[in-house]
Amino acid sequence: EVVAAVEDSLRQISGAGRVAGTLVNDSTVDHYIGLGARFLSVSWTPWLMAGAQGYLDRVKAASST
Repeated sequence: EVVAAVEDSLRQISGAGRVAGTLVNDSTVDHYIGLGARFLSVSWTPWLMAGAQGYLDRVKAASST
């Protein structure tokens, strides 16, 4: 119900020629842009965690060689 209200609001706002915005992540960004969102806010924590994990994986791989 909440998601439907957010999506409807994004359509209405962008349809009225205004800039619509919402919180997105890697898996939802395309969907919300498709609904008309142009102001996108993201949480940096998942990106930080993914980068840190990638770094640790490289260190482990290099150490086991």
